[in-house]
Amino acid sequence: MKTLLFVEPEAGIRGLLHAIFAGRYRVLEAEDGESALGLICIERPDLVLFELELPDISGFEMCQLVKCDQQFRSTRLVALTTAVNPASRLAAMQAGADGYITKPFRPALLRGAVDDLLMDGGPSRALSS
Repeated sequence: MKTLLFVEPEAGIRGLLHAIFAGRYRVLEAEDGESALGLICIERPDLVLFELELPDISGFEMCQLVKCDQQFRSTRLVALTTAVNPASRLAAMQAGADGYITKPFRPALLRGAVDDLLMDGGPSRALSS
C-alpha cells in the first residue's frame, strides 16, 4: 500500500484529507515542516501534500531539502495551499514541487489527481489547478 504524508498546520484540514484518503493509502500526518522531515526520513512516503505556510520552516524550504537528497528523489511533493499568487506557484515548482493545488479544493478531484500521480508516476493534469 502506498503512503501519503499530509503536512498541514490546521487539524480540520488534516482530518478532511485523512477522510478522503484513508483506506486507499496509508496516511501519515504532520503539522509542521520539521516533523514532516522526520517522517519522510523514517517512513519514506510515496507522496507528500504540503502547505507552503508552515509554522517553522516554510513548505518551499521543506520541499527543497527533500528534493536535494538523492534518496528521496522519487518522493512526489505537491503543494496544497492557500497561496494563489503566481509567484508562490513558481517558487514551489523551482523548489522541486511536482504539483500545485490551491485551497479550497474539491475532494473528488484531489483524490483523482493523487491517484493518477501515484498510479503511473507521471504528472497529472489536475495537479496544476
